[in-house]
Amino acid sequence: KEKSPVKIIQTVGDVLKKQGILAEVAIDQEDRLLKIKIEGCLHRPIEDKVKELGTEPFTCLPANVIMMAIDEALNRPTEIAEIKCDGTTCHILIILFDERPAIL
Repeated sequence: KEKSPVKIIQTVGDVLKKQGILAEVAIDQEDRLLKIKIEGCLHRPIEDKVKELGTEPFTCLPANVIMMAIDEALNRPTEIAEIKCDGTTCHILIILFDERPAIL
């Protein structure tokens, strides 16, 4: 069965919703860029506190789980390029790299 980053993100989002970690996930893929919107995240108050201290958000639990799932399922490394939070929404930009070469 063909796996895609978008399907993986949807699956992870569904699991995180069932666990009460977040309310909603939306995904838009443009080539190697994964644009993810996360609503109602349980960890959002931490990001707000970090921002109050003068530092832009630099990590995101749901994004980390998503990246781990993509790496495991597709053997493609990822990296968070940007996290922006406004209102109740976090906008995460993830870069999707080429598949790792197989080691013989």
